[in-house]
Amino acid sequence: MFHPLHLVRDGGVDALAFEYTIVDVETTGLDPRRGHRVCEIAVVRVRGDGEVVEEFSSMVNPGRRIPREVAEYHGIGDADVAGAPSFAQLAGTLLRMARGAVVVAHNLPFEEAFLDAEFARLGLPLPEFPGLCTVTAFRSQADWPAYRLSGSVRSLSGEWPRTEHVALADARNTASALTTLLTRAPLRLGLRPSPVWPSPSDLPDPSDLPDAARAVARTYWAGHRGDLAALCRSLPLRTRMSPDPSAVAEYRSALETALAGGFHIDGDDIAELGDMMGAAGFDRQTVRAVHREVWRAAHRSMEVPVPDRTARALRWLAQDLDVPELVGELPPIHDELSGVRLVPRGDDADVRAVVAWAERHGASASSRPSKTTSMIVTTDVERASRLKVVREHGIPVLPPRDAEAELRRRVAVAAERPRRPEPDAEDDRLVFPVPGPPTGWRDHEIPAELCEGAYVRPVRRLAEAAADPAVSQVRFGRDPRPTLTVHRGALSGELREGLEILRGRDGLVVEVVSGRASAPRP
Repeated sequence: MFHPLHLVRDGGVDALAFEYTIVDVETTGLDPRRGHRVCEIAVVRVRGDGEVVEEFSSMVNPGRRIPREVAEYHGIGDADVAGAPSFAQLAGTLLRMARGAVVVAHNLPFEEAFLDAEFARLGLPLPEFPGLCTVTAFRSQADWPAYRLSGSVRSLSGEWPRTEHVALADARNTASALTTLLTRAPLRLGLRPSPVWPSPSDLPDPSDLPDAARAVARTYWAGHRGDLAALCRSLPLRTRMSPDPSAVAEYRSALETALAGGFHIDGDDIAELGDMMGAAGFDRQTVRAVHREVWRAAHRSMEVPVPDRTARALRWLAQDLDVPELVGELPPIHDELSGVRLVPRGDDADVRAVVAWAERHGASASSRPSKTTSMIVTTDVERASRLKVVREHGIPVLPPRDAEAELRRRVAVAAERPRRPEPDAEDDRLVFPVPGPPTGWRDHEIPAELCEGAYVRPVRRLAEAAADPAVSQVRFGRDPRPTLTVHRGALSGELREGLEILRGRDGLVVEVVSGRASAPRP
């Protein structure tokens, strides 16, 4: 199904000039030849700089049982896929998103084997698409401890991925890893050979495919667990399929019901809303459009001018609904005392006035002091100072006039600090925000043909020797065919083992020569 391309430093066509369709599948087992099928698929199309063109994700009904141990691995069980579309109903979307792009996967041969098998079941022979394996590309360009997707993400971003074995999360991480390599590499990377796409006449006629079905996406915590915005971010960013109006109305009604008691959504409601998003096949743009309407309706229902306390609640609600840009529609919020916790003691009018003023500037008040209390305001300083919690934690106890003076001083200091810009909509690019070249960037590029397949230690040592100009006993060339030439005298036990492994690799010629080694390569 794929004609392999390689990322190279010398020659090739500029890799940043292309679009890439990243594919990830979850399956019922490891081998399609034993009848295992795809049970989830995600497709992410990006430009070379990470800008997202389109995303798609759906669980897939495999038409067979999912073994328990496999379900425990990726979290998809028989009940999850019972109402999902078949692969046949999603095949047209996959082909459309692959057209005119380089198809990418982390361990491309695995995805290729399952996609070949699924299309063969449909009786649809396919021409070859240009394909790029990021495992091979990363081995060739960077020296990392491991090249599994999680390890690659850790090496490029400095952090382990939040979520694994969810198709869309893995596809996004693969996309981010690839675009980070392309954009942060200290020199231009190219694709070789030049991509060639099948002509439209070579592709299946859309009429030969079943009607496209609405996706059933699997939501996950793309951020803080228990946060509705995190579930929203787990949806495909944008798709071409229009949402079902009745499903949109049902979702909006459920959200309004969840907010009926205030501006907070509890955990059970968040889980229910997340299930509705996925089952309806919504994309993130659809959900955010509903969230904007609901937020603005809540804003319009408030008294004018909006009290600071209500404005703060609306600001947090905008964050929870994944629409932080709407905060700009609120009046300026006084939050100079944000984080200050006051405890008023006594019923004196001056105490109440000081605390009320502080709350208008972002402070919070509680009835009992604790280790997090910033200040106690009271007319009976001596009595409050004898409290155990005050003595243990050194909590300041001030009369109203002194408390007001101290709080005004803090407000003045905060006003002089540069204000943080209001949150804006999240950058949709899939690229890790790291400076400088990728960690572990190799001094010498390893030939991609030596990075394919098994990459055990003996193969790795032999491949690194072939890339090093100072090692004259091991050479690699591509004229006329990819050929690894090893001087017999260089074959230690480990290198000999690596050579035997490479002998069985398709398309690679392995030669062992005698005689004197040539001079080091320049």
